[in-house]
Amino acid sequence: MSLNRITIEQLSNIGRTRVLSYKGKLMVSDHIAQEYLFEEPCRIDAFLVLVILRGKLMYEVNLEQYEMEGSGIVVNMPTNIIQFKGSENLDAYAILFSTEMIESSPYDLRQLANSYLPIKHYFRAKVPLEIIEPLIPYYGLMKAYLSHPVPETDGIIGSLFQAFLLSVLSVIRQNQLQALDIDQSANRGSRLLYQRFLDLVTQHHQQERTVQFYADKLCVTPKYLSMAIKEFSGRNPSDWICDYVIAEAKSLLHYSQISIQEVTFRLNFPTQSAFGKFFKQKTGYSPTEYQKMHFT
Repeated sequence: MSLNRITIEQLSNIGRTRVLSYKGKLMVSDHIAQEYLFEEPCRIDAFLVLVILRGKLMYEVNLEQYEMEGSGIVVNMPTNIIQFKGSENLDAYAILFSTEMIESSPYDLRQLANSYLPIKHYFRAKVPLEIIEPLIPYYGLMKAYLSHPVPETDGIIGSLFQAFLLSVLSVIRQNQLQALDIDQSANRGSRLLYQRFLDLVTQHHQQERTVQFYADKLCVTPKYLSMAIKEFSGRNPSDWICDYVIAEAKSLLHYSQISIQEVTFRLNFPTQSAFGKFFKQKTGYSPTEYQKMHFT
């Protein structure tokens, strides 16, 4: 079963007036932390490039907590669950774009991205402000032509997007060594097992919630998997699995229009009652209460 993803068009309908979108393929905002777009866990069917000029942003990617302070860049892929947790004096802008936007480019941007990105799903790095600043005009021009369209807007937006993405990839290439990733002093074997475990949970959490399943996939015993994941992350595998399920449930309840019964089915619970009990145990709210909190 495919994972639930929120489209750019759906996000545009949630955002306030400072969100601008282009044909459901591109969206820009310079008040991303105040738009309530990512107040709950969300898997976006789009790439997100967040350019931070100053201030602090607290956020989660795949339920892991991160903090970016000062100038830097964050690139998030469509497979990830992302949530903004808070900000302080944040001056930043975000550009979200779909796979279709990349494929419409005359350049092979996908191949370039695959070769430039130092990790599979996510990139973040502190970058000096003087290197970040040349990216700013792209946002301003996109905003101007989306706010006041002209007959040439399609061509202008396409060209600006290509130049922006190539510039971002150049910044990434220059700053790969400064990429902020998990602790490099940690045991390499434990780190690789942890990454493989989270990749599997991302793929299978809608259907599989037992540690045994993931241990079998990784060709280790449940006891060894529990010990290694606990030692590396400070949390048990079962905690990670449950948190992924809850994040998926919150995303479906908050961003989609499907019923609680359909959410129950998608997350492979035997009954709606069983899902409701699980959700309330983990969040303190029933699914119905949670929906009312966000739609009233």
